[in-house]
Amino acid sequence: MGQLLSQGPCPASLLRKCGLLVVALALTACATGSGPVANGSAGKAFVGTVARIDMADRRLALADDSRTGNALGQGASTHLRFDADTPVREAGRAVPLAGLAVGDRVRVEAGDDGTLPMARRIDVLHAPDAPLPWGRYVHGRIVSINTRSRTVNLAQAGTNLSVRVRYEADTSVVDLQGAPIDAAGLVPGDEVDVVLRVVTPDPVALKVTRLR
Repeated sequence: MGQLLSQGPCPASLLRKCGLLVVALALTACATGSGPVANGSAGKAFVGTVARIDMADRRLALADDSRTGNALGQGASTHLRFDADTPVREAGRAVPLAGLAVGDRVRVEAGDDGTLPMARRIDVLHAPDAPLPWGRYVHGRIVSINTRSRTVNLAQAGTNLSVRVRYEADTSVVDLQGAPIDAAGLVPGDEVDVVLRVVTPDPVALKVTRLR
C-alpha cells in the first residue's frame, strides 16, 4: 500500500476496483447486521395512575382516565412491561425503579413491540402519600385559557369531552423536568396533566404539569 501511495494518483482502473470493493464491503456489512439498522416501532406515550406493579414479573398496570361518561372518572387499565434498565425520573432526577408505588401518576414512553408495550422511560408526574380518589386527575390538551378568570378549557385525551378547570395564584405549574413555569406561559395546544381539587362549579388545579 505504501508503494502505491508513493507513485502519486491511483490509475482509473484501480479507482474503479477500489469503488467496487467499497460497495461490496457496504453490502456485506448490511447483510451481516453491522451496518445501520432501522429503529424499532415508534411506540407511544401513556399517562395514567399506577394501579398495580409487579417487580418480580416486571409488569405495570395503569388506571386510565375514563374515556366515556364521567369526564373526571377513571376507567380500564393499560398493561405494560418494564425491565431492570427502564429509567425512572421524577422532576428531572433519576429515581429507583423500586420506588414506584400504587397511586403514582406517571407518563410512560413505550414501544409497541411484543404482546405488551415495553416501557422505555417512566416519568413520575405526581407521587401522593396515598392514592388519590377517582376524579382527581385529568390529562389533555389546552383548547383555550382565560388569564382574567383563571380558567382553562381542556380537551380530555382519548375522548370528545371538554373539561373546564380553574387555577389559582398558588397552583403549581411545572414542566416535565419539574422546573416551575408561569401559568401565563401556558398556551392552546399544550399537553398537560392536572391534579385536581374537586369542587363546584369547576374543579381547581392544584398542580399542572406541561408534558409538551
